[in-house]
Amino acid sequence: MSLIGSADGHLSWREGFAYGAIVVVVGAAFPRLMSWVCWPARLGPRGLAAYVAFNTVMDFAVRTRLLPYLRRVADARERARTELAQTLGREPTEDELLEHLGLTCKR
Repeated sequence: MSLIGSADGHLSWREGFAYGAIVVVVGAAFPRLMSWVCWPARLGPRGLAAYVAFNTVMDFAVRTRLLPYLRRVADARERARTELAQTLGREPTEDELLEHLGLTCKR
């Protein structure tokens, strides 16, 4: 669970209002900090469009490529752990799990 919001990443209206109030107070207290944090606003129209396009492409790549890959790796690791636990009759060590998966660990 995140510090702000629910597990699905959405804010309730109270959380959104509180977050907005915090941003306004911090922005009023530290205007130079807000200028530094909000640097994309100073890029101009083309720079801002490039910034938004880049972040959109990166978000798309992470959601469509990286997250499914990481889920497959985690599932394979969990299947290997379960299989080894049944074979050994105990929880496998990290080295046994890596050996079963055919990976090496440099220490």
